[in-house]
Formats: sequence, structure tokens, C-alpha cells
Amino acid sequence: MHEESICRFELESFSLTTLNLGCANDPWGDVKVDISFRTQTGAPSHPDMIADAHNLPFRDASFEFTRCWHVLEHLKNPHQALREIRRVSSHGEIRFPYDDGFKREAIWGISILQPMIFWGAIKTRSVRAHLWKIHPDSLAHGCKVRLNHHFLFAPISGRKAHYFRGFAFPRIKREWVLTY
Repeated sequence: MHEESICRFELESFSLTTLNLGCANDPWGDVKVDISFRTQTGAPSHPDMIADAHNLPFRDASFEFTRCWHVLEHLKNPHQALREIRRVSSHGEIRFPYDDGFKREAIWGISILQPMIFWGAIKTRSVRAHLWKIHPDSLAHGCKVRLNHHFLFAPISGRKAHYFRGFAFPRIKREWVLTY
């Protein structure tokens, strides 16, 4: 009896419910999938599985939630990838740049004093990693759509961040978010 309850607990606690598609070095998700162990800009990626977003190797409704952030603009066929995402999960969140993803990301990285964000945008542009400028009207069939904004020149963390809480910093349109 005791062994049976332990086995049931282990099976329940290790159920795979979340998928991180295009994970790069993001640790979120029960299953992390990417196309390679390196991103298009040469940064390391740490997937659990190598797979193509156009043809995911999972059964229908395998996951409760899929997160696909800033991947669609890199793919040859974003519509096919979105169909695959919706096939393998019952809910999800897909994010992609508001415009070409370069200018706003570079400006935002400079404004918040994060040189790695700035250099990431430069690398993305130099290798022409973004194949598309995507507008949500072309993808949002049955999805909720919102536009994320980020503050320019706003310290996001650190010892002195509380000094800036009352300031009205300008906002920049950064990314579209689709949820289903």
C-alpha cells in the first residue's frame, strides 16, 4: 500500500505540463525545445530536446501550457509553427517584436543600462536572424492580443530603484503578446 502511494505521488509530481519552445538559455518549463544547441546569434541554448517548431514531435494536447517568446519572427513559416503550438498544448503565450525587433530592443537596452540587451539586438540585426515583421492580425485567430510596453530610462532593480518610483518615464512599444 505504501509503495503504491509513493509511485502515484512520483507520477503526479513529474507530469510534464509546460513546454518552452525556442528556449535558448531560459530555464522555464518542464520540456525545453530548441532547433540547436546554439541560437542564431551564437549564444548557447540548453534544450532538453532538439526539434523543429514546424513539426513538433509530441502528441496532440501533450501540454497544458506552451510559452514561445520571440521565436516566430525567426521561422520560415510562422503560421505552421503556430498551428503546431496550438496542436500540442491547450493554452499558450506567444510573443514577437512590435516591429523589426532591432531598433526598439537596442534603444531599450541602452536606456536601462543593459549592454547585453543592446549587443543582442546588434547581433540579431547583423546576422539577419529576423525573417519577418509580424502583425497579430495575421496570426491571432481565436487568440487574445495585447501590446507590451516597457519604460525607457527606468531602473528596473537595484538599491536606488526606489528613488525613481514616482517619475513618469516614457514608454516604448516592445512586443505583441498572443494568448489562447
